[in-house]
Amino acid sequence: MAKINYLAKTIFIAFVFIILECTHLGGRIDDYSDGVRLEWKQGKEYSIHKSFYSESFDITRIRPDKIFTPNGDGWNDYFEIQYDNPYDALVKGKIYDLKGRLVADMKKDEREGIDRLIWDGNGLNDNPVTGGLYIYQIEVSGSENKVIKGTIILVR
Repeated sequence: MAKINYLAKTIFIAFVFIILECTHLGGRIDDYSDGVRLEWKQGKEYSIHKSFYSESFDITRIRPDKIFTPNGDGWNDYFEIQYDNPYDALVKGKIYDLKGRLVADMKKDEREGIDRLIWDGNGLNDNPVTGGLYIYQIEVSGSENKVIKGTIILVR
């Protein structure tokens, strides 16, 4: 355990140094994707998206945190939950209406090395659902078992 903690501290210190150096050398921190980007003169772009080691399933980001508007304008068009899943537990996301009826299954998306569940505002039949308050439920099963619930407002 001591070696893991030492490794995590070393990675954290290296991560902070890289962020400082990247922003100093003309890089930028992208608040929307929660990453650091640096473009070298050779035209190559490098990104850092994950740097911390988790010891259990953990939700790292919910975006947007209150209201999303799936209207195709490129801003808050989907509801996203990012998470760390170090032991590869089975993760499912479901969306319910206020009466407890299943509205949609969240889709898994693992692009760019980020684990996330996404809801695009469509129902089980892929038709847009009406605006309103919805309940999300994240079910984690495997080496650990958890159920995490919250609410999100969809505005049309």
